[in-house]
Amino acid sequence: MRCAAVGVVVVVIACGAAVAGCGSRSPVARVAPASAGPDVSGTWDWDVEERNDEGDTRVEREEWHLTQKGSAIQGYYDRVLTVLSGDGRPFECYQNTRYQKFTRFRVMGSIDGAMVRLRETSYETRPDPCDGGRRSMTAYVGRLDGGTITLRWPPAGLQVLRRRGDSTGGARPVDTMASLSRLTPAPTASIGGLWLWEWRTIDANGDERTSREEWHLKQREGQVRGVMDRTVHMVSGSGAPFPCSGKPQKTVVFRYQVSGQVSGRRVQISEIAHSQLAGAPCRLDDDPLDLHEGEVGVEEMVLSSPRTAGGRHVLRRIRPEAGGP
Repeated sequence: MRCAAVGVVVVVIACGAAVAGCGSRSPVARVAPASAGPDVSGTWDWDVEERNDEGDTRVEREEWHLTQKGSAIQGYYDRVLTVLSGDGRPFECYQNTRYQKFTRFRVMGSIDGAMVRLRETSYETRPDPCDGGRRSMTAYVGRLDGGTITLRWPPAGLQVLRRRGDSTGGARPVDTMASLSRLTPAPTASIGGLWLWEWRTIDANGDERTSREEWHLKQREGQVRGVMDRTVHMVSGSGAPFPCSGKPQKTVVFRYQVSGQVSGRRVQISEIAHSQLAGAPCRLDDDPLDLHEGEVGVEEMVLSSPRTAGGRHVLRRIRPEAGGP
């Protein structure tokens, strides 16, 4: 921020030689109060929807969190790209008609009057079997104008950030989507109900492994509790029997007690206990208790998971909780 100019009034009082002394006190310099300069601290939003040549819908959303101290700016922004299949066919790698990519960029910069300069310094991505996680970083030059920051970057990039809660930024651009209701829930996400996850892999030994998880969740405001039943069926690739079952196939079923919380779209669920329901003496090689974090959508929930090669689960909602959260 730039401080207002300081005005100083200087008064010189001459004292006569015949006067024994000057009884007058020199006036105190008066400093004009500094006016508050521009401040970008706060949360800023940007979103856009477009359709590509294949007819797929791309929805991009960014949420910027900036802090200003003096003229220095630092913070981060979260970028979510959602792609919906235009012809209803699943994308080959994701085996789904919809996928999302999440990236968090750290930024720093400065402000001089209304001129804003920002540059991306680092980034984080979530594990994704269909995405190597590499992102390019850029630098921005922009202008603060009330409730908006207009950012530009080479060669011809342009976006307008709007301060959250500000109503003075004018009308939204025509290419900005009015609603994401198909993709995202209300501010407090509903997570209660039955969710399903299935995964099939073939390991280095040629054994086929099919995993299925049924999440039965109950939600009371921001608290979540329930059980997750996990079934793993394995078939020997060589035809040789598994030692624990004496057959070339085995099936084990575990039940996990889970507890957690949901805030907005963010969810955190911990496995707090588990027991084996079927398949003994066979067990799982990866049955420790885990912590899952992720985001909730209307029809899907994406959770981090160390049990899959991609490091995440994409759960499908089968039915909502009776009576709602």
